[in-house]
Amino acid sequence: GNPRRHGENKQTPRREDPGSEPRSPAIPIFFKKELQHQQFLEGSTATLRCELSRPAPQVEWKKAGKLLRGGEKYEMKLKGAEAELRIYCAELEDAGEYSCECGDQKTEARVKINGRRTHPSIHYPTILINQFTSLNRKGALWK
Repeated sequence: GNPRRHGENKQTPRREDPGSEPRSPAIPIFFKKELQHQQFLEGSTATLRCELSRPAPQVEWKKAGKLLRGGEKYEMKLKGAEAELRIYCAELEDAGEYSCECGDQKTEARVKINGRRTHPSIHYPTILINQFTSLNRKGALWK
């Protein structure tokens, strides 16, 4: 809310290189394509993608708010405005909230890892579990 801005119009450096001018006033940077909630199979490569409104010098990937670093487990790619995170050999522990951040912009998605041995939609009925526990009690009687 300051109407009087002195000397701001006089200095307008024209830089065409997008890398040297990360905060270009022309196009505001925002996530054009947000991260999607996804499911992956245990042991597979999980890939998360999002796209910015314009090329960015860098983005930050986080899991549950903790910054991820590239390595054997994670690979981050940034091609122009498209950002990608790869999670190699997905494990059940890799499930959770992932986010990609660029400046003050942020996109989040939930990643679910389905185990190969168990089907996610099968829940044992409680009756079965109760039978197992009573069997164990009987089994403990004879020594």
